[in-house]
Amino acid sequence: MTHTPDIWPDFEKDFWPAYERKGSKMLSRKEWDKLSQKDREAAMMRVADYVASTPEKKYRLDGERYLKRRKWEDEFVADEPAKAGTRFSEKGRSLHEVIARKYAGASGDDTPSH
Repeated sequence: MTHTPDIWPDFEKDFWPAYERKGSKMLSRKEWDKLSQKDREAAMMRVADYVASTPEKKYRLDGERYLKRRKWEDEFVADEPAKAGTRFSEKGRSLHEVIARKYAGASGDDTPSH
């Protein structure tokens, strides 16, 4: 039995759960599959910033358009600065921590640095 290593980020495990205004999963997956590994990593690293900058889902692009329009390359500006302890700053921080841990594990180095 061979073990296939996990590749980060994964659409099903990482991107889809992190992106809160999902839209069509099939169309989002098609756009994800077109991206290079480097672009997938970059897109995933900015998801929390984009979600935090668009707290009202009705103004947020769906997952397909986030990927197609390469929104991770844009500057994200929140209407109001996130205050410590708010839902958005906490969510963004926790997503960044999950991404950092996952990314460290993907490179084979999950030893915390001190």
